[in-house]
Amino acid sequence: MTVEELARLQQKQAGQALYSLFMKCRRRFLRSAELLCIRSESIGKLQDLEATDMTPLVSVWEAICGRYLAERYTPQLPLFQDHDTETREDWEKFINLEMFPRLVNEDEVVRNILRAMGGLPCKSPRGAASAVCSYIDEMVLPGVPPLWAPEEALTND
Repeated sequence: MTVEELARLQQKQAGQALYSLFMKCRRRFLRSAELLCIRSESIGKLQDLEATDMTPLVSVWEAICGRYLAERYTPQLPLFQDHDTETREDWEKFINLEMFPRLVNEDEVVRNILRAMGGLPCKSPRGAASAVCSYIDEMVLPGVPPLWAPEEALTND
């Protein structure tokens, strides 16, 4: 799978994947509010929110796609017969088993996703989405050494 083919796949999946991420964040937030017996106008608005336009989260999707391309994608074009299938499966594992669970586990990310979508009060929905992008850009992924790790510690393994 070429970079262009992967980009088309990512573009095709963007709306559905972002909707899934939003709903996971929404469920987590509402379950937490329910656990604490918190009821408010904001909670009611979030419960009733019908998110159909994922445009506010496009920059978040672009950040996720960028991380995958920079750190996981291998352009070993069709040297292997199942390269397309392997790339597609690796991409889907990256999204569904690594990124989304880690993002939904972070309280501030959940709040900022909901703020960006208008589900929670916010002075700057664009700033909320930008904060999520910054988190994605800086988060340490499994198997990828953090930027702050000393180089000598990385070469001893």
